[in-house]
Amino acid sequence: MEELVASDAPDTAAAEVAAPVPLLRGKVEFADGKVTWAGKWGFGKEAHANKETGKFEYVATGTAIEAGSTLKFDGWFVLKKTEEDGEEKKVKIKEEGLKLSFASTNGGDEEGTPLSMTLTGSGKNKVIG
Repeated sequence: MEELVASDAPDTAAAEVAAPVPLLRGKVEFADGKVTWAGKWGFGKEAHANKETGKFEYVATGTAIEAGSTLKFDGWFVLKKTEEDGEEKKVKIKEEGLKLSFASTNGGDEEGTPLSMTLTGSGKNKVIG
């Protein structure tokens, strides 16, 4: 199982200052012709450092993730929502047909440095619970 860290925006200081972008960190498993990517996501590195994250899981048909490849994923992520009364509620958001294009990678290494990729994506989602 590989660890995969991905962000859907360029790694520039200007992009992080202008608007926080989703940063997904998780493990990738290849089994039975499927790619499963599960972990935690948050709006940037600071959200991860402050444990302001939600779980996610995406599954695609395939046997590898490589720079330059595009895979179609189905899955979900959890979002914290503040109700009108001020109470926080966790909401599961379902995504179908999420196309993720993996643009670049650092490759990771045997000493524990995770594989890191920049990606772009498009898809639709809806609240499921």
